[in-house]
Amino acid sequence: MKTKKILQNWTVIYSSLTVLTIFFGTFGSLGKYGFMDDYAILESSISGKFNLDLYLSQGRPIAGIFSQFIFSFIDSIDELLYLHFLGVITLSLLGLSCFFYYKKFSLKLPMVYLISSVPILLSPGLLLVTAWAVMSSIIVTIAPAIAASFLILNNQFRHRKFFAFILVTLSFLGYPPSALLFIGLPTVAYFLVKMEIHNETRSSNLRIALRDSYLIIFLSGVFSLAMLKFITLFFPSESNRTDLVGPLAAKLNFLITGAFPTVFDFLSPGWGMSLLGLVIIFLIILTPFIFDIKSMKLNLVVLLLAVASVFVPSTITAENWPTNRSHYPGQWVISSLALLALIQICITVARKLKIIGYFSTLSVLLLSLVIMNSNQLLMSTMRNPQVKELEAARIQIQRLNPSEPIEVKASVWSDSIAPWNFADEFGIPSTCQPWVPIPLTKLILLESNPGIVPKIALVKEITIENSIDYSAVLSSTRN
Repeated sequence: MKTKKILQNWTVIYSSLTVLTIFFGTFGSLGKYGFMDDYAILESSISGKFNLDLYLSQGRPIAGIFSQFIFSFIDSIDELLYLHFLGVITLSLLGLSCFFYYKKFSLKLPMVYLISSVPILLSPGLLLVTAWAVMSSIIVTIAPAIAASFLILNNQFRHRKFFAFILVTLSFLGYPPSALLFIGLPTVAYFLVKMEIHNETRSSNLRIALRDSYLIIFLSGVFSLAMLKFITLFFPSESNRTDLVGPLAAKLNFLITGAFPTVFDFLSPGWGMSLLGLVIIFLIILTPFIFDIKSMKLNLVVLLLAVASVFVPSTITAENWPTNRSHYPGQWVISSLALLALIQICITVARKLKIIGYFSTLSVLLLSLVIMNSNQLLMSTMRNPQVKELEAARIQIQRLNPSEPIEVKASVWSDSIAPWNFADEFGIPSTCQPWVPIPLTKLILLESNPGIVPKIALVKEITIENSIDYSAVLSSTRN
């Protein structure tokens, strides 16, 4: 008994300390570097040619306005560090919001810490929020959705549904998939409640919150998409991401070959289902049966609605590619539900083996391992390769004559210097994208030649001496 008491006290203390370092893993991405679109947007902002029309045409007006605002304060590549830090704040906001939301429905502190953080740190799409400065604008899209999820629980506020509708609409207009957080929080909380002694009051409040949430997100989604279609009438050249009309076969093909593998198997999207992906699907299927069998039908309805909603934003819009950043809320919902199912199975086994007293300690240790793993993931496949690519590019560009024409040749994805490549953007060189080499070269030239307007051309083959080949740049980092 004394040993068990010490372990319980240690678990509470360790959990309290853990919440302070819960996103230590995300700090691994902090540094003075950029990634892909960071360079293009920064260069266009410094030159006064920020492309707000692109954001408007892609159905992200609020994210575009926010990006234009924050990039106006950034004058160099090194200052992108501040936007990386904003990404850390964004994930911290999400994690803490999950904690305080779930704490309303659960008394088990270590469990709340675990489910509040692990699904975030397991989702590459969410880690990209920290690692990619451009994604710092996500903070203005998740904040309204989170605020609405808390507001809808306040039964004493008469106009909560109307204001929740406004907030979810703002989330839709910032980045449509972000609105899923409004549905995800009460859905995960619903199954979290099922893990403890049945409390009718908490269950009833959650059922009402879920019902109201689906009604609100449907109304705000229809309203938002109507607004987006109206906006894109003025930007026809780039209005491909808010098209509601398209071949049904293409939509179904995207769901099966693109969205489904990305959301359920985010370690190898687009490459077929791995063992992990199959395990996640198996756990999701088990969910209605292992949480309170008496309300299995309701569990099944809640689960089906949650999983179906994951695919809605990408299905009704034309954002049809399997990227983790496009599906990060879906990954979070799926991984949260799968983790809850796994924990419930482990608890059942622990009770059978009479080792339930040690489960909290083991779960908090698991959290520590996940934090360290996410840190390693960001450092090895995102931050370090990007820093090395930038440093090598600076050395090569210092040899160029900015007053004469310059030729640049892009790298290719296979030039990657990361130890391994997965999940779309982890391990891919920035300069393999055709819109990156010219802005990156300009930004580096401006560091030592302020005020100059260099003439730079992107070419397939170098023909002059005053040039830079980014494949060679990456190759030099291996020596």
